[in-house]
Amino acid sequence: MKLANGRLRFVITDSAGTVLTAETSTSRTFSANTWHHVGVSWNIKPGSSQTVLQVFLDGVLETTNTTTPYRSTSSGNITNLSSIYIGDNRTSGITPNTGTPNGANGTIDEVYIYARDISATQAEADMNIVRTTCTSLDHFHIVHSGQVVGCNPANIVVEAHDATHALFNLAGTTMQIATSTSHGTWSGISTINPVNDTGNGTANYTFSNESRITLGLTNGFNETLNINLASGLISEASGAGAICVNQDYTFGSSCDSNLTFLEAGFLFDVLNHISEVSQTVTVSAVRKSNNSLTCTPAFASVNRNINFTCNYSNPATGAMPVRVGSKALNSSNSTTTACDTSGQNVSLSFNASGVATTTVQYADVGNMTLTAKITTGGLNMTGSDNFITAPAIFAFSGISTAPIKAGSNFGITVTAQNSANATTPNFGKETTAEGASLGFNKCQPSGSNSVNGSFTGSLGPFTNGVATASTLKWTEVGNGDITATLTSGSYLGSGITASSNTGNSGTVCNGAGNVGRFIPDHFDTIVTQGCNAGNFSYSAQPFNVQVKAMNALGNITINYDGTANTSPNFSKTATLSDANAIATGSLLNASVPLASFTQGIANATPNYTFTSALTSPATIKLRAIDTDSVSSASGIIEGGTLVRSGRMRIQNAYGSELLDLPMPMVAQYWNNGSWVLNSNDICTTGISLALTDPNIADGLVPSELCVLDTGNPGSSGLGCTASGIASKRFKVPPSNGNFNLTLRAPGAGNTGSMDVTATVPAWLKYNWTGTGNTNPSARATFGTYRTPIIYLREVF
Repeated sequence: MKLANGRLRFVITDSAGTVLTAETSTSRTFSANTWHHVGVSWNIKPGSSQTVLQVFLDGVLETTNTTTPYRSTSSGNITNLSSIYIGDNRTSGITPNTGTPNGANGTIDEVYIYARDISATQAEADMNIVRTTCTSLDHFHIVHSGQVVGCNPANIVVEAHDATHALFNLAGTTMQIATSTSHGTWSGISTINPVNDTGNGTANYTFSNESRITLGLTNGFNETLNINLASGLISEASGAGAICVNQDYTFGSSCDSNLTFLEAGFLFDVLNHISEVSQTVTVSAVRKSNNSLTCTPAFASVNRNINFTCNYSNPATGAMPVRVGSKALNSSNSTTTACDTSGQNVSLSFNASGVATTTVQYADVGNMTLTAKITTGGLNMTGSDNFITAPAIFAFSGISTAPIKAGSNFGITVTAQNSANATTPNFGKETTAEGASLGFNKCQPSGSNSVNGSFTGSLGPFTNGVATASTLKWTEVGNGDITATLTSGSYLGSGITASSNTGNSGTVCNGAGNVGRFIPDHFDTIVTQGCNAGNFSYSAQPFNVQVKAMNALGNITINYDGTANTSPNFSKTATLSDANAIATGSLLNASVPLASFTQGIANATPNYTFTSALTSPATIKLRAIDTDSVSSASGIIEGGTLVRSGRMRIQNAYGSELLDLPMPMVAQYWNNGSWVLNSNDICTTGISLALTDPNIADGLVPSELCVLDTGNPGSSGLGCTASGIASKRFKVPPSNGNFNLTLRAPGAGNTGSMDVTATVPAWLKYNWTGTGNTNPSARATFGTYRTPIIYLREVF
């Protein structure tokens, strides 16, 4: 449905009333009289597997909702799927919460429903289908065996087609069917409604919800006839040349060709089967009874050489022969030479009922016609049958060598094979070529922090039974298995499908998975500087580096995780370095352990320390690389920081014991040969001040002093009391590098000196005395004046 705010929402509800929703994140405005392609897919998996809902808009995946678990069933099967509502809400017009009644609110055209969840590639392909006209009945397609012994009814398949030879539903339409000789009686075989036989080889049939029917035609005459049918102005000959797309569907060997009723012939039925699987076939030699349309043995209890030939129906050509009784049906009896008109004579032993048994094998795939005939000893008997052989499996090769980067192209080769694991070169040459669809199953990692990711890409067309894909993509990290499934779902309509996977012993995820390992495409490094607001870090000051494992599409690889919430862990230990290769210092604490990655993201706190404190500022760029050589160098984000060699300085101060005494305390950094004010430092906090008395004999003691809460911003949370405070902690950062330190006037008679020491972070200590880095300190003296005195005034 379309929500009132323009978002699209897709909802499924199970029998317990549990609701799962996927909703686009972007509110949209849809202009009137414009077309949009909307697609949804759902994949409900049993047990603790994840359930995935997707919404596509105009061929682009807009949102994915993954829930673990959603439902749990003993078998994993959903036995009853209720109605799918298209163009209306599930509530049949009652407005749902924040929804729009009759949510489509427009025209819906060409709805596709698939038996599996689709990808954005499929959604885009559907969207790009262009039709110049609306579909309508264009012609009929007639298929039959070409000949039949008159003691058996002939099966006649009639299909209604549109101009593209697709099946067209003829609900409510009446069709007239007739033989050219005005002989025969019609009956229904696979029809919904009764067939109205009006005599003289003519009948009427009214279609219900059908586009294809099978009728029976019984004829007591030994003759060749043609079948004609029409519905209104549409006949089997309508649509220029349309009916002669002979192998549009595979129910027989001929497309509206003549049908011959024989006095005698061979009856046999080769069932549709897997290629190269030997079929046991009974061949009956029959003839029409002298007194009725019943079949009687044409001969019995004899051995006969029967000539068998084979022909290619769909595809129309081939390179291998059918084999009957182990003989290849070509003049050279060669298994590597195509069928020909000579075929081979096969000796059959007919029993008293006129029935013989032989075997049929075909190593390739397709729709084949097998014909048996005998023209010796005054006999002229023939018979034929169509059968379909389908591939047994799809074999995999040429899988891209691991590791494969997530979101990047990788390839695979798929080969259609028969039951003997040999290539079937005719696969893909059919009219309306058959193909295989690929799917991906994540096998590792498992756990609550893992996701299935998104798989896209498809095979190219099959050539000589082989197809390749070179632009497959999986967006995640881990291992998996590829599945190939017959795209049509039923090879040439035979009811036989084929599906294979790369799993061990043909079982998906029987082990770690045989496609991959997939690794991130690159890292992104995002730096939060030591003084981020000031856009710098001090030398030796820890700063934060967030390392994100990314796929080639620019998304985080969630499965790159080193916690106990995935098994096994696919993250690796990464190392940080300076991509700018500044030679004036070293990057310390640069290791990012694998266990620190949670769903593709880790945080580290390295620091860059200059070898000498007297080093001018330099900019470093943080590069991450793991043990698989995944690097941020190939990404687009590598954060950095300006490094400054810093110190905190307090200067001596002196003045009247009657006046508050400013005592300069500033942050500095080394720049071009001197220490200068670091006006960018608006970050440093947590500095403690301590007062110590260097001369207990003078008139000043620590309790007579305190640090005033003055200045901007000054200290925070503490103030002077009547008894004074001997120490002070700065809780707020400085203003442009200046802490505006002020000592309260001790008052009359309280003269002397006091040492003030600031406890600062390690990166702001300095080698003040030549014996190593220490906290800064200075002396405040009260009762001493500057000289020379320019002006002095005392007020009493």
